Amino acid sequence: DYLSSVSTDDVAAAKKMTEYLISCGHKKIAVIGGQLSDNVVSISERRYKGFLSAMKKHHLSFDQEKYYHSSKYSFDGGMLAAEELLNKTNDFTAVFAMSDVQALGAIRYFADKGYKVPEDISVSGFDGLPITQFTNPRLTTIKQISDRLAREGTKALLNSLVNGTVAVHKLIPFELVEGESVKKI
Repeated sequence: DYLSSVSTDDVAAAKKMTEYLISCGHKKIAVIGGQLSDNVVSISERRYKGFLSAMKKHHLSFDQEKYYHSSKYSFDGGMLAAEELLNKTNDFTAVFAMSDVQALGAIRYFADKGYKVPEDISVSGFDGLPITQFTNPRLTTIKQISDRLAREGTKALLNSLVNGTVAVHKLIPFELVEGESVKKI
């Protein structure tokens, strides 16, 4: 493998967010994520693996057909996924969105349909985009340390180009940011 990689541990981060939702009393958690594929290990698959790991650890079942909806990683994608989830069922108490933009799109859709976040449905995101701390409610999210990701990635690239060093694969720490979009039940 000749290419270096610097990334967040998506499996561990998704597991941590799911553990947080479960610790707040949520047992029926819907997921808005990307397309899952059998032949490519994607960000969505890694985050889904972390989610399922936490659910299994707490002996909680998950019906993928009913509670997982894939969408584009966009505001519109989050809105459409929230609509699809509500068309299937409304018995979930929380949504784990695999990106902040999907989470914010879902929150907008829920609000348009008369649901309050977090009073009626808790929503969490993933990425830690700065906008999430200015939304109402502030989004509970996994914050990727983007400046460190960029710094370490640049360092690996320069070392490879200038010094001919071997490929490195580095995981950068993340943090769970407790906003106002998740309610304890």
